[in-house]
Amino acid sequence: MKTYSGSGKAKNPKKTKLLYWMVAAVSVIVIALTVTLAVVFSRTDVPVAAPPVDEGGNVELPDENPPVVDTDTEEMKFGLPVENGTVIREAALDTLVYMPSLNMWKSHNGVDFAAAENAPVLAVADGKVVSVEETTLEGVVVSIEHKDGIVSVYKSLSSASVKAGDEVTLGTAIGVAGTMLTEASDNVHVHLEMTVNGEIVNPLEYVDAEINK
Repeated sequence: MKTYSGSGKAKNPKKTKLLYWMVAAVSVIVIALTVTLAVVFSRTDVPVAAPPVDEGGNVELPDENPPVVDTDTEEMKFGLPVENGTVIREAALDTLVYMPSLNMWKSHNGVDFAAAENAPVLAVADGKVVSVEETTLEGVVVSIEHKDGIVSVYKSLSSASVKAGDEVTLGTAIGVAGTMLTEASDNVHVHLEMTVNGEIVNPLEYVDAEINK
């Protein structure tokens, strides 16, 4: 009679089955760890999230009508540089006008407002004082930076009550009105200039004032 010995697996079927289950369990754990690590590193290394996909693996397109976000900001308000001031000389940015004090024709980059002697000069809008200078030809000059690249410049002041770095609001007194040599014929007044992103503009595009004809 022939006899032969079988393998260990044949001799211990319960152990073999247990071994299979252990291998399967370890495999599941390894796969789970691999997926977890992949997700963690993908979130760490890639700043932009992957686009969402549906059950069929197709990329989901964004909503054609996304919610509207209101990005409007409060409109900047402007006022006069001197209370009840009327315009005695308008800006002439692209043309030449006769300047009696200089006895010459030249452009006029600002607007002149009539003012009483020592009348308060007011900030035309909220902003920050960027410079205060005293000059021979233009008197005390105060420059204020506003939002949206707007800068207002006040000339012909006899003195200033603010300094560089001061925060001001619409109507804040920044000095008192005086005279300037280049416009001596206008007597006491406030000369206002404005720029937007460095470009000279007509202040009357922003400041609503009565023009004295």
